[in-house]
Amino acid sequence: MIEDIRKAIIELEKKNYKIDEILISKDILNLMVSNFNKFYGDNSLELSGINTLFGYDAGINVFDDSPVVFRTSIKIIDILGSDKEWI
Repeated sequence: MIEDIRKAIIELEKKNYKIDEILISKDILNLMVSNFNKFYGDNSLELSGINTLFGYDAGINVFDDSPVVFRTSIKIIDILGSDKEWI
């Protein structure tokens, strides 16, 4: 899952999206913590609030049951280009 998140971040960055926050379901977050603790010892990582993942703010997704959600933004200039005349 962590590799899929990293790949998705790369794809979003290629498209000029600004990632505001990564929201992860409680189940996936617990799985990530469990896997991390297997390698580094019990209770070496406890994710319960806002943290960072790959340098982006990360938190628990309480809005729906999606495993991972990216809150993103993109400027109109990044979609249309800078050569457009703005009214």
